[in-house]
Amino acid sequence: MIDEEKAEIVRKIFSLYLEKKRYIDIVRFLNENQISTPSSRTSKWVSGTVRGILKNEQYIGKRVSLTHYKDPKTKKNIPNDKSEWYINENAFPPIISREMFEKVQKILPKSKKVSISGSQIMAQKIYCAVCDRALHKNKNFYCRSSYHTGEKPCFQGSLKCEVLYKDVLKKVKEFILSDIPDSRLQFSFSDIARIESEITLLKEKKAEIFEHLFNGDMNQKEFEKKNITISSQIAEKQNELKICRKTVVLNTKCGSERPLDTLKRLYGSDELTREHMHFVKRINVFDSEHFEIIMQSESPLAVLCKNMDIYEEV
Repeated sequence: MIDEEKAEIVRKIFSLYLEKKRYIDIVRFLNENQISTPSSRTSKWVSGTVRGILKNEQYIGKRVSLTHYKDPKTKKNIPNDKSEWYINENAFPPIISREMFEKVQKILPKSKKVSISGSQIMAQKIYCAVCDRALHKNKNFYCRSSYHTGEKPCFQGSLKCEVLYKDVLKKVKEFILSDIPDSRLQFSFSDIARIESEITLLKEKKAEIFEHLFNGDMNQKEFEKKNITISSQIAEKQNELKICRKTVVLNTKCGSERPLDTLKRLYGSDELTREHMHFVKRINVFDSEHFEIIMQSESPLAVLCKNMDIYEEV
């Protein structure tokens, strides 16, 4: 069933665009007239919402599905080949005519493919702390909120790249240093098996003293003393096992270098690269001088192994 009130908004958007109105002009018209947005999550229209409506084939009754599939390993949506798409030309009652839709498609600006090059190392990492939109970059980083909403920009000016890059590189180096171990540490896979066996024996010993307490062969005071000692030994061995596993993974060669070599190379680098940015979760920019760098919640080694497609257990 068509919601006529909402359908009329869609028709108005198409009509305004055919009258040579820009996205931002339509946004201002909708916001000034306090017209409700399609989403309950926001009360303001933005240019992206208008653009999405103008390109949506559902308004002519068409439904296209199976355009993507989820990769079971990465959990990311991967585009399907067009031959695998399911298309139903008459899935819904149309809101606008096919003729009007096609006229709009002819004059819509073509989408530009965004390439992530070395000069765009902050892509999908840096956001405006006020409007939560990704910052754009020319010579420096700036917020384009006014382009989307037609309102006053979140902050004046721009954030200088050299200032941001210097601080990010320093923060990343501090972060990865915690996983560059003492070079004197030497472990192998046989050490992992040995320590795991020692932990198993200690746990069996702990189970034995519980049994002795239960059978009355040991008093409470003696049990507590032995239990504390064994628990402490288990904790020490588990910590040793963690260090052992980490050291083995760091020294296991994958491709041209070991993870340890990668961490050392990145730590010694004087230039920020996309490899460094794997360790950064997000950068919130408050204005042209103030920003917040948030690192990944996982350990540097875990982040590195994920990007090198290595399984790391710690």
